[in-house]
Amino acid sequence: MEDYDVFSEMNNIKTIIMGMDLDDEKFWREEVISNSQIEFMPIRFSYNSKDFSNDYINKTKSLFIYYFNERNTYNNELLKLKKHFIHYQRKPKFAYIPNEEKYCNLKKMIQEIGIDVVDCKNSLLENINKI
Repeated sequence: MEDYDVFSEMNNIKTIIMGMDLDDEKFWREEVISNSQIEFMPIRFSYNSKDFSNDYINKTKSLFIYYFNERNTYNNELLKLKKHFIHYQRKPKFAYIPNEEKYCNLKKMIQEIGIDVVDCKNSLLENINKI
């Protein structure tokens, strides 16, 4: 049995990027998921995948998907997200959330746990290119 090299293993960990993927499936498929330097974590508001193509569903089904529940209390959603990042001991470098009033709590929650938020796709791509 070969020795386990934790340092080599740690070098294979990719930077995590969160993003609301409902608004532009093609962008996420071509610009983010296909990037081998990062790991994508979609943010979704429903388990219903009728708005996504079969190809996109297949490409994202192996990813961790964060399902934000708007009816849940702020503190419960915050705890749910914190527990995930504590359990896996990894958290995203930044998240894409459109600058709309309906996403205010989600944006505030993500910023509260120390994740930078960008609100336009150009900023998202600029940040990805800096990785």
